[in-house]
Amino acid sequence: MTPINGSGSDFCAEGFPWARPRPDLMPPPYADLRKNAPFYPCTFNSGEKVWLATSYEAVVAVLSSRVLSSEHSHPDFPGVFALPQRRDSQGRPPKLSLSALDGAEHRFHRQRVAGEFRLSAIARETDWIKRMATNQLDRFIRAGSPNDFVKGFARPFVARIIAMVLGLTVEEAAYCAGLSDVILGAGHNPQLVPLASSRLRALVATAIEERRRRPRHDLLSRIVHRYEADEVFDQDQVLALAASLITAGLETTAHTISIGILMLVRAPDQLEELSADPSLMANAVEEILRLSSVADIVTARVAPHPCCVFGVELPAGAGIVASTAAANRDENIFTDPDEMRLDHGARRAHLAFGYGPHKCLGRHLARTMLSAAMEAFIDISGDFRLSEDPGWTASGGVMAGVSELMVEWSSLKS
Repeated sequence: MTPINGSGSDFCAEGFPWARPRPDLMPPPYADLRKNAPFYPCTFNSGEKVWLATSYEAVVAVLSSRVLSSEHSHPDFPGVFALPQRRDSQGRPPKLSLSALDGAEHRFHRQRVAGEFRLSAIARETDWIKRMATNQLDRFIRAGSPNDFVKGFARPFVARIIAMVLGLTVEEAAYCAGLSDVILGAGHNPQLVPLASSRLRALVATAIEERRRRPRHDLLSRIVHRYEADEVFDQDQVLALAASLITAGLETTAHTISIGILMLVRAPDQLEELSADPSLMANAVEEILRLSSVADIVTARVAPHPCCVFGVELPAGAGIVASTAAANRDENIFTDPDEMRLDHGARRAHLAFGYGPHKCLGRHLARTMLSAAMEAFIDISGDFRLSEDPGWTASGGVMAGVSELMVEWSSLKS
């Protein structure tokens, strides 16, 4: 493999994950690695060594591999998540979410919820999601200029949608939003994660027990019913599944919406083009997803046995991180990869939702929420502008995003 430092010796890139200059820009090492060493050993800040995939082909090879494992409970799984090491009554680590399962077990649990997130199912909810976006933006505007778009719109909008889908109250949605920010946010102290995770699990556990006693017309009730109907109800598994829908769905979508708005505010020509031709919205949504790729390093794997991946012989226990953000800037796949291009058609080949059997279950809902948010913003955007530099959460955590986005305006479209 070609050394990227030009020294002719083995090279191990250190200090991973590297900080993004901005949430919509990639860490500088990605481009060099992608060109010269697309599947290469790196070292986490903790000292843990992993293999990092950065090219589109390398990332697809990792995420579609049947010899690699997604089992977070494997002792050599990369230390991507700062999660508490809980154990069940038999001393076994818990199943954290669908993303932490393999093979038949993954397929079994995914089938219990997959139908809820089909494109046809989400399409039936589009109108009320758009109304929710408009209503939340009205609240944001009424609060006055300047205002923080992240806390005033993106997070509460996404939290309300996910809460309504699951059947939680507005107050529970706000509480979950704060907890999920601690669990997956890049800017928080990892020592707070166990407490936040425990509180989220407690809230969801209470909701599950309520649905078991008195089912409602919500997703959580339907999930519980399917497991009980098959006589395979597992409290911890259902709890982990529901909690992951809240944390992963909320954080990724809220950050992507905030970055999307930041991109449009900073590119008034693109904003004007979208305002003049709403049919370009699908293109804009895909470009925002591709360029932000907020869940960069969560697509991790481990080699349970010696194997060969992307032409590299890996020993048992090798950890791998597939950087979807790096792959989404691959010059061999995307023309002008660092630019938002609305004239190329919707570039849906991006890997912002992952690839293979673990491709994001909620991708259609996320696209719908992103589109609804963008449409609502464009309808009233007027002279929106940044009132100060945005606050980044691009320090190499699980999620890259915008922690604060202060915008101001003096006039808006009617």
